[in-house]
Amino acid sequence: MQVHDVKQDDGQTKQYLLTKGDNNAVDDRGLYNDGQLWLSRDMIFGRVDYPQLKFVVLVLMCILAVFEEDE
Repeated sequence: MQVHDVKQDDGQTKQYLLTKGDNNAVDDRGLYNDGQLWLSRDMIFGRVDYPQLKFVVLVLMCILAVFEEDE
């Protein structure tokens, strides 16, 4: 998730978020509940700190799984 513009954050104001994938032309509102236009901060469960590293680890695990010998 990238934050594009934050004017001021006092830590007490409720934040509303709109998500969009990097390779998507449109936002993710089609994935939200009917009538829901925004996500609140408490609906966000986690984040990816090092996405490239996690991708490399996932690829290595897949390669190991493919070449693993069954007993």
